[in-house]
Amino acid sequence: MTHENDLWVAVVDGLPAGMNSATDVERFADLDAEVRDLIAGLLDVGRHSFDVDWRFADGARVSAGQMRALRRLSATLSRWRCPACLSDVRHPSVGPGGVECPLCAHVDGRRAVRFTRRPTRAGYTWTASLDEADR
Repeated sequence: MTHENDLWVAVVDGLPAGMNSATDVERFADLDAEVRDLIAGLLDVGRHSFDVDWRFADGARVSAGQMRALRRLSATLSRWRCPACLSDVRHPSVGPGGVECPLCAHVDGRRAVRFTRRPTRAGYTWTASLDEADR
């Protein structure tokens, strides 16, 4: 996946030749559902009948658990002020690069996303938090 021209772009590997293997969304929070819809529709299978292994164009991996943690973190943010368009945003989306503005698509990398893996009875779960970036 990449973030280019204010869009999150996902290219799906492993589909039969000739099938459209790419999709894009404006908000990172919508990417998982859009990719699952693409795969499910092309292969005529259920949206949750397969696992998705997320990788960035630079090869960095994001696990399915980390994707869920990002969606949970997005759900907990109630307000944020976009430094690019100065909009007061309610419930902004959080992507791997930081907080995203739904109005101007700016990604604020001043707050870095940190992942923490916590043990549970079933194995482990991921949580995500926003910290000041080391930049």
